[in-house]
Order: sequence, then C-alpha cells, then structure tokens
Amino acid sequence: MALPDHRTPEPESPDTSSEIVCVRIDASAASSFTVHLHLLCATSKVFRDDLQPGTGQASPRTIDLFHEDEAVFKVYVSWLYSLEVPFPAMDGETVDYARSWELFTKAYLLGDHVLDMTFKNAIVDAIAGMMQSVNPNAASRLAPVPGRMAITALYSGTTQGSKGRLLFAELCTDRLSIRAFRASRKHYPFDFILDFAEALMSRHAGRDGQEYC
Repeated sequence: MALPDHRTPEPESPDTSSEIVCVRIDASAASSFTVHLHLLCATSKVFRDDLQPGTGQASPRTIDLFHEDEAVFKVYVSWLYSLEVPFPAMDGETVDYARSWELFTKAYLLGDHVLDMTFKNAIVDAIAGMMQSVNPNAASRLAPVPGRMAITALYSGTTQGSKGRLLFAELCTDRLSIRAFRASRKHYPFDFILDFAEALMSRHAGRDGQEYC
C-alpha cells in the first residue's frame, strides 16, 4: 500500500553554534543529555525560542523536560546527530511491533511538543519503513497496525486534524480487521472512530467515484 503523505513542510535551519546544552529528563543527573545548541535549535521552534541569546542562563545552559520519556528523548538526540531514526530492538529477524508503535507514537508526540516538524516527518518515514519491512509470509504480517494504546496516546496528545491522527486512521483502513475493531471499539477514542470512518468512506468513494453520504 502506498502510504499517504502526512508530512509537514520543513523549516529552514538557523546558523550553527558549538555551545553545549544540558537537557534534563528528570531531576537526577543520570537522566540528562548534553546536546549541541545548534542541533537543538536547528528544527525545533520551542528550543530555538527558549535558547535564544539574552535568556540570562549561565553556560552550560540547562533545559528541563521532566514530562518526557528518557528512551524517547534518546531517539530524538540520536536523530539530531545522525538524521536517522533508530529502529527498536529486534528479536533475531523479527521486529517488536508493539514496542515500535509505542516508541514511534511517543516520538511523534515529542516532535509535536517541541514544534519540530522535521523530526515528525522523520517519524512518519520510519513508520513507512516499518510497514514495508513486514514479511508477507510471516504469521504476524498484520502486526504493524497501531494498537489501541498507541492510538489512545496519540489522540490524547494531539488535536483534531493532526497529521498523525490522519496517518493512523489511514493505516487502519487497510490493516485493522473488523473482528479486532469490534472487540476494542469501546476502548478507542471517539475522535479516532470518526477519523477511521471518514477514511473508510473516502477510500470506498475513491474506488468507484461515488459519494454515499
């Protein structure tokens, strides 16, 4: 299936700098990251605004992100330096899809929180890569569907019309079985059910060129 393009146009990068910033994920020194200022500010509007000259902070500057997940921010830092999203751990040749969805969903929400559209686009690309990596002969070939927990987390952290919401709804139209949907429909966010229904209707209308409602 050709995935719809739910990426957002990328902003231009600012001038670079070699200053180091300490990002604390909780109050302990063990959960902190040191990141170059120019990388934090290159694509994130939040970091660019918070770390602009004249904020009065001594060097090295410190930013507290106590509400973020350490493993997720590690993905972000890895991407800042390599421009590649690290794939979750694999068991031999088998991808841990449940862990992948959890990590990619939280990473997308992190990009939303720090207003980093380029990172969000990279997560969309990583999801596309995960979908294309599925072995069609494997028993778990239907596994790369965003599960209820991932969907709930995404809808809790985004607003109506979010590109991430549209992506999840589109993916589910092709891969979420009716039996699985019926078994869990009471637990899905209501907005997801609306987006899912709209995506289904759009797909069927596109197949025969007719509108049914």
